[in-house]
Amino acid sequence: MLLVLFFAQAAGAVSIESSPATVKVIAQSTPKTYSTNFDLTENPLREGGVWVTGGEVGLDWQNPQTSGGLAFSDQTVNGYTDPIAHLQGFPANHAAEGVVHRRPGYTPPSTHEIELLLRFKITPHSARGYEINVWFGGSYVQIVRWEGPLGQFTDLGSLPGNDGTGPGMGGVVEGDVVRAEIVGNVVKIYKNGTLVYTIKDPDNKWTDGNPGVGFFVRPGTGAVINDYAWNSFKAWGL
Repeated sequence: MLLVLFFAQAAGAVSIESSPATVKVIAQSTPKTYSTNFDLTENPLREGGVWVTGGEVGLDWQNPQTSGGLAFSDQTVNGYTDPIAHLQGFPANHAAEGVVHRRPGYTPPSTHEIELLLRFKITPHSARGYEINVWFGGSYVQIVRWEGPLGQFTDLGSLPGNDGTGPGMGGVVEGDVVRAEIVGNVVKIYKNGTLVYTIKDPDNKWTDGNPGVGFFVRPGTGAVINDYAWNSFKAWGL
């Protein structure tokens, strides 16, 4: 059974103030929210059509898949064709959060990343937004700005004078909760509720887009695409 909570912005409460001269209506809205435990078996990830995927729509990238309550890469990645997918209709300021699945003892032969995406937009032959790279070993935190065409990206931490702040992610294990937030041009990363990294996009390049997920698994003996994955995911407007 698919567990999905999906609330579009709608009136949550309305109060009306009136007097002989004026009528004032105040509406309160509920921020958009999406939550999933990836209970379906799908390749590519669709969940009723709420996801925009890198292979089906972007054409030059790969698609995430789901099985056994996990979301993970459809296959290993030779270039920079990360399997990516994003939701739709979120405000510019939003959060994305995933619960980590990592099989105990799993150490891939090369790079294996799970990713949270912010302000992402996939169209044919273009994928742009911000990628939060959660590397399995945790020795670095990397926020990458995707520029659109395949293979064009900017590591925000590599820009002159734009070092991020915070202790960093550290290694991740089964059940760790990773959250990424973007407000204005500031990206913040949390691990198990603790702020671990903050960085700005000095160019404030992408000002709209949606939250999502991605993956990056280099091939090699011992690389298992679903041994490091997302166990669940949720996103909400800020």
